[in-house]
Amino acid sequence: MTDDIAEKRRRVHALLDSWGLDAVVLRSPANIAWYADGARTHILPSSDVGVADLVVTRDGERVITHVNEADRLMAEEFATLAPELTVVGWAEDRAASLPSGRLGCDAPLPGTVHVAADIEFARRSLTEVEQERFRELGHDAAAAFTDVAMTLRPDTTEHAAAAALSAALIERGADPLVLLVAGGERLAAHRHPLPTTGPVGPLVMLVACGRRHGLIANLTRFVSFGPLPDALRSAYPKLLQVEAAFLDGTRPGVIVGEVFRAGERAYRRAGFAADEATRHHQGGPTGYATRDYVATGEAAAVIETAQAFAWNPSVPSLKVEDTVLARADGAQVLTVDPRWPAIEVGGRARPDVLELA
Repeated sequence: MTDDIAEKRRRVHALLDSWGLDAVVLRSPANIAWYADGARTHILPSSDVGVADLVVTRDGERVITHVNEADRLMAEEFATLAPELTVVGWAEDRAASLPSGRLGCDAPLPGTVHVAADIEFARRSLTEVEQERFRELGHDAAAAFTDVAMTLRPDTTEHAAAAALSAALIERGADPLVLLVAGGERLAAHRHPLPTTGPVGPLVMLVACGRRHGLIANLTRFVSFGPLPDALRSAYPKLLQVEAAFLDGTRPGVIVGEVFRAGERAYRRAGFAADEATRHHQGGPTGYATRDYVATGEAAAVIETAQAFAWNPSVPSLKVEDTVLARADGAQVLTVDPRWPAIEVGGRARPDVLELA
């Protein structure tokens, strides 16, 4: 058993003690990936409940799964954890094989205590192993964006750009959970733009969330064919100042709602509309979900050491987004490729709009 798994076991055992439980049942693929060294129990890219249940007791772990999944899961996904195994028929209800006693579960399950919020809290502070995996994923995801951006042309369709970005992430072992692409004509109107058959035109936004070992890197990049229009060239550094307010507040011990409110004030200081933060969500904590929750000014959670965040402030036609770790010495940006042009804002290198001839 690795030190990383031992730490996850310690955190779940503390949950057993605090609730007086005999076992915790993990059904969420995100939570199983967290506990079991990145184990993949999803078939659909985004599933609330996967193809296996991981039962954690004070004596060890047991996987309950269907006959058509068992061999693959034990050979390829749970090799590090090495749990006991219960196999049921492909049409059988796995819940019938759960142990007796007082059970907690991270998904709705009759007769169990719902502990999803407790598990989300338990995985907020990333271990050293997770942090290193996240840095590697962040580098690879950012490199995928650079590689794809260099191949784009104004007549590339949004679908083709999304396909290229998806392929680049998959080649690096990352599942693309979110793919958004918008050309210049759509940017001003849509902040969550699914790709279409239209060409990207003179300015394009690329957005992706890529998952590997269960961890998810979130990032956004812009490519301009020729110089960025003057109005956007003037607005973009101001948007980076807004983002700086979010990043400056992303430190252990700070309340998430306070960070959000600092970002709200920064929009006004930068000269943007006073209600700009109401026109699109501003991001929030991430890690094993694209967002554990979307932050608001009322969010009362306290930021943990080495907790991951992805803030995404935006204005019409522009957005900025990277994945960072909360550290005592400031937010550490994970999604970095040194080949991408950068602007220094608030003592950090932030991504510029890539201008191609």
